[in-house]
Amino acid sequence: MNSTAIIDNKIGIELPEGVSLTLVPAGIAVRTAAFFIDFIFRALIFLAAALVLSQIGQAGEGILLVTLFILNWCYYIFFEYRSGASPGKRRMNLKVVADNGLPAGFTAILLRNLLRPVDMFPIGYALGLLSMILSQNFKRLGDWAGGTMVVYKQQIQLLPKASGQPLTQAPQPLNTAEQAVILDFWLRHGSLSVQRQKELAELVINALDIETDDPVAYLCALGAYYAGEKV
Repeated sequence: MNSTAIIDNKIGIELPEGVSLTLVPAGIAVRTAAFFIDFIFRALIFLAAALVLSQIGQAGEGILLVTLFILNWCYYIFFEYRSGASPGKRRMNLKVVADNGLPAGFTAILLRNLLRPVDMFPIGYALGLLSMILSQNFKRLGDWAGGTMVVYKQQIQLLPKASGQPLTQAPQPLNTAEQAVILDFWLRHGSLSVQRQKELAELVINALDIETDDPVAYLCALGAYYAGEKV
């Protein structure tokens, strides 16, 4: 597997089968929001259980302790292994994947969640936050141990409408990662400001060592070509 960084915090992953994936690692703010959603969800479950079990005396207290244990240790493992995302992550459009972009296995999910107490040391996820700040892909210690990362779910994206400009090919063969950069620019350029389009286009053109008077139009023509658009 080959991984290469591309524009705007996205990473391109090339699998041995020749399949390319584009992932966007989730940052600290959105993951914090997902955590608080999960915290509220677990708290509501615990309070509901406490109200019901308080009616059955000491046996209820024992069951409540078991419920607390399950909420603390099994909640994330169950949801992340079942669907790749806890309710909080799902609400924030996030999911847990393996470092190669594929679904994370049970061992990876187990490791990343068993190390939560370490990430929480000494208080308030301080160690985990420090690890995320120092990591390019915002990985906490549990992610490093499990070989996982939290990314945004990929959305179905409509192809841009044909621009009318003639399709073209690059003057030299481009590898899969370079083609992914061009396709990514072509797919997203319509949502960017004109200045941002020019800025990114010039970076890509310079990196590919291509000469052109209009980097934006040239990259869009290349992107349409690689996407299979017809003349």
